Amino acid sequence: MTISLIIPTKNDYKEFKVTFLNVLKQTLPPDEIIIVDSSNNNSIKNFINENNIDIPIKYKKVNFAFPGKARNIGISMASKEFIAFLDAKTIPEKFWLEDSIKKIKDGDFDICFGNTKFLYKNYFQKLLRATSYGSILHITTPGTIIKRNIFQNKNYLFIENVKAGEDIEWRERLIDANFKVTNLNHITIKYNSLPVNIVEASKKYFLYSLDTAFVDVQKNIKFIYLSILLFFLILTIPKSILQFDYIQQYIHNSFKFYIISFLFFLTIYIILLSFWPKKFKSIFFNIIITILLGYFIYNWNGNIAFWVENSLFYIPHISKIFISLILVSSITIRGLILPISRNIKKIFLFPFNWIIIGLLGLFLDLIKVPGYLTGSLIPSFLIKINENKKNENNIVFFTKYEIKSASYR
Repeated sequence: MTISLIIPTKNDYKEFKVTFLNVLKQTLPPDEIIIVDSSNNNSIKNFINENNIDIPIKYKKVNFAFPGKARNIGISMASKEFIAFLDAKTIPEKFWLEDSIKKIKDGDFDICFGNTKFLYKNYFQKLLRATSYGSILHITTPGTIIKRNIFQNKNYLFIENVKAGEDIEWRERLIDANFKVTNLNHITIKYNSLPVNIVEASKKYFLYSLDTAFVDVQKNIKFIYLSILLFFLILTIPKSILQFDYIQQYIHNSFKFYIISFLFFLTIYIILLSFWPKKFKSIFFNIIITILLGYFIYNWNGNIAFWVENSLFYIPHISKIFISLILVSSITIRGLILPISRNIKKIFLFPFNWIIIGLLGLFLDLIKVPGYLTGSLIPSFLIKINENKKNENNIVFFTKYEIKSASYR
């Protein structure tokens, strides 16, 4: 079983060097390494030229390429039976290729996904890991090994024009296609390049959410954000329309009008959903419940207690209480429940770190809202997989007899 290893990189020389040196330590070395470099300097190219490497290297310099496009370029250059993927910042364990190939061979699998563990170097990264990935293994595209002949069907190439989310969408597409997939039960890849401070994390989460919004992933999260948007539309539009007398004479019950408005927006959105390739799920029941619950709480004291303050049903500041409960619940879930479920040690969470983690998670969720709202309103058929240009020139290094030999190109 021969392996082509693809590593896309962009201005990540220090991280790439660590990853590359760990590739050379593999107990089962790849048969060729393909580097697709969109850096604005020649640091990686010079590093390859200056070192004696026994493994054949195919180096491709491109002006600009998102990860999906870079992987597609690498796939077009690959010549071996299997293709393995790494990113410049993903460090493979010593037995990664050997264990993965053995798993594929023993079970006659088509694909073995990577298992990545996210690490930290400073206190902020530790907080960020706790509110996001945790200390558990995550199935990832870096670390994945796949049969090259699968890519004879261009439908299984990566989406090229987004910066993030294309890897999740790609894995979901392969699973939906009923390929025989597996993954190892131990760590294969380490990642220790999480954002180092709140500014870097905010920028990354915001920019990535804009791209991820255009990819058909994590639909449930986006549906929840959309339900919030619909809720505010339902609250505001009927009030503005009811200012017209000729409408008021036909509608005497504002509740009915709210329901009519809700059904109107729901119908439009269902029509939009018909353009999405994936099945429509029961998540809409959650949208309906969210909207109706918000409506009843907003109007509780008026419709139930009739604004009688000594009424048994009157609840002072009910809207503030509702919002506070949402915030407390969110902080508790993001800062305590989810980290514990992801193997974050309780000694780190208590007594106060869980609150900081919860607030950080809530803040990052708010940072992502604009992108996810955009993604909820744009159908995924607008995103296409671009075919690679076949006339691109490749720079290939053949290193059978050392990198400085006559066989060097």
